[in-house]
Amino acid sequence: ITDCNSFLYEYLPANKPIIHLISEHSIGFNEFGKQLENVFYIARNKQEILHNLNNLIINKDDYLKTEREILIQNISKLNKKSVAELEEDELLKLIKGEDND
Repeated sequence: ITDCNSFLYEYLPANKPIIHLISEHSIGFNEFGKQLENVFYIARNKQEILHNLNNLIINKDDYLKTEREILIQNISKLNKKSVAELEEDELLKLIKGEDND
């Protein structure tokens, strides 16, 4: 369970489920972040956290696992870079003001 957006990208290669906590004040994601958002579980309140935990732990239902695997494969094929290198590229774009999202 995390509320840290950058952690989603760092953790993606582990291909483990994450429950991402989203605040009502969230500014959202760039295009790549939206792809990440689609492969992790979202919770905006206590009930959604409990629902996701129940599905993942009690029911052992990680229904987004295949989608995460596909995204990991696509990123690897397209970029030929490690996750750390891709993250560094994204941060440099953001710092330089090249992020058009």
